[in-house]
Amino acid sequence: MAFVVAWDFPSIHRWVFGTDRAVEIRGASLLLDQFNREDMSARLRAALPGAETVFAAGGSAVHVVDADRETIEAAGRSLRAEVRRRTGDGLDLFWGVGALEGATGFRGALAAAFRDLHRRRGAPPAARADAEPPFVRRCVSCGAEPAELGCSEPARDGGGFEWLGPACRARRDAAAAGRQHGVSAWARALGADRDDAEERRARDFHEIGEAAGRRSGYIGVLYADGDGMGRRLQRIESAAAYGSFAGALDEAIAAAVRGALRATMPEFDEGERIPADVLVLGGDDVVAVVPADRAIRFGLELMRGFEQEARGREPLARSGDDPPSVSVGIAIARQDQPFREVVGICEELLRSAKRRAGAGHGGIDVADISQTRLRPIDQVREELSVKNAPEPYRLGTSPWTADELARLQGLFGALEREFGTTRLRRLLSFVRLGPRAAAFEIARLVGRLDGSQACRVLDALDELGIGRTADLLGWSRTGEEGGVAWQTPLADLEQLWVGWPLSGNGKATEGAR
Repeated sequence: MAFVVAWDFPSIHRWVFGTDRAVEIRGASLLLDQFNREDMSARLRAALPGAETVFAAGGSAVHVVDADRETIEAAGRSLRAEVRRRTGDGLDLFWGVGALEGATGFRGALAAAFRDLHRRRGAPPAARADAEPPFVRRCVSCGAEPAELGCSEPARDGGGFEWLGPACRARRDAAAAGRQHGVSAWARALGADRDDAEERRARDFHEIGEAAGRRSGYIGVLYADGDGMGRRLQRIESAAAYGSFAGALDEAIAAAVRGALRATMPEFDEGERIPADVLVLGGDDVVAVVPADRAIRFGLELMRGFEQEARGREPLARSGDDPPSVSVGIAIARQDQPFREVVGICEELLRSAKRRAGAGHGGIDVADISQTRLRPIDQVREELSVKNAPEPYRLGTSPWTADELARLQGLFGALEREFGTTRLRRLLSFVRLGPRAAAFEIARLVGRLDGSQACRVLDALDELGIGRTADLLGWSRTGEEGGVAWQTPLADLEQLWVGWPLSGNGKATEGAR
């Protein structure tokens, strides 16, 4: 009898980002990707001859298998044991089985397989005795597991022998294998046919942060995810169509990442080491790290590139009434901040961005967390709403669509060209005075420019509806949304200062005094 088998690696981000070290994050991603895309299907075909791979990427897979249920369960247990062995118990594998019957077809069997999968994932874990002695040496990398193995691979600062737990050792060993074979999310992002992919990879996050032009030592961490892809997949009736859609989605997101790298990294085609890294790339998920002042542009290029790639791939273009889209969360951080915590904030920003997504377009949200304690982003944003003022106001307008953030980026560039860095920072600081006082000070500062400069500034403000036609210069009304009457995008310009691209000549220019 034929069955549909759905596979899932739970808590992928806990496995990939369970450590702050770039080399181990890369190894974890590589090990997951290799097992997901290659090893799982090969081992399943060996255990169950004739097993057909419908899709395998992004930490999940679907197969059609002609075998009895007991044989499938035995193969699942064997695969799970292999995953846990190779990852030092750092990663797990679950599966669900649905009978492929004529009445319901592939769609019904897949739904049954996912129900079975979710049931297994929700079951309480097996009880295990805590055999850990009271005094143990902890893993120097993740700090969460007892160290069992030593590693003499030197760190960036010249460190030598280190005690690692089994999961972190598995991550590091996989990274070494990736350097040898050139198989990684990063290699896929540069193009599978590039032999120099690993050689052109930044050695660590410090090398990426040091390439930031506006402020050295700052990185942008980006997390992108497709919008409503699960709903589109649920409507597919056949295994062939499901595989075509999932494969086209995987190809489109990889091509979009490659295009975004090409657009924002001038080193892409020059043979130099590229100050960026793609840590996760599979299905509709992307996690990437770039210099802080290239992060916003990278996110915008990724969103637009994916929409263009999706339109050119028939399985995606005809998958729904609205074109497929991705949403993006970006955290601007210091290169030495705990990376797993930064990724957690990125996930929060992505959830916020998806609230702005709509018919045929994604959302994007960005926050600079470099100077704050790592707190829930909603809590930080709530503090930007001043509700006890005579006229309550909000400092910021996030999240945005790609077009809205692009206009905001254009406004920053125009104001920086006309005012220069010092005077622009002064102008942006006025927003904390409140709507009316800030509008007065902004008008005074604009009035000191010569006629042509003032016109260009007002034209730029007009693009966002906060210029000549605004009731208060630099502010817009909210319609009392969220209990505030006014909001200003000028606060976004100040809060995301480190993330905005430099001016065309590569330097922040000084304007007229």
